[in-house]
Amino acid sequence: MHTSAYEIQVLHGDLELPTTAKFMKDTLSSQEVFDIAKSHASALLRSTVSYEPPRPHYFIRKPRNVHTDPPNALTVAVESLMEVKNTND
Repeated sequence: MHTSAYEIQVLHGDLELPTTAKFMKDTLSSQEVFDIAKSHASALLRSTVSYEPPRPHYFIRKPRNVHTDPPNALTVAVESLMEVKNTND
């Protein structure tokens, strides 16, 4: 069963459910949320208060340029096997 976004909007409109953004705005400010999280019993939740994202290029590896970079050992082995197969055919 697939529920369309329109059907969800109608359902939530009929139930008069607030959006998450409106709920958060009406109940707590973001500063209050962080103040509560600082003293929470869960270490995982407390660690979110001091979270700093990694550097923007921390996980990005420079792609290999197939035209100028030398092939790796696997590519060399596969190419040599293909050459041997082609000479035997």
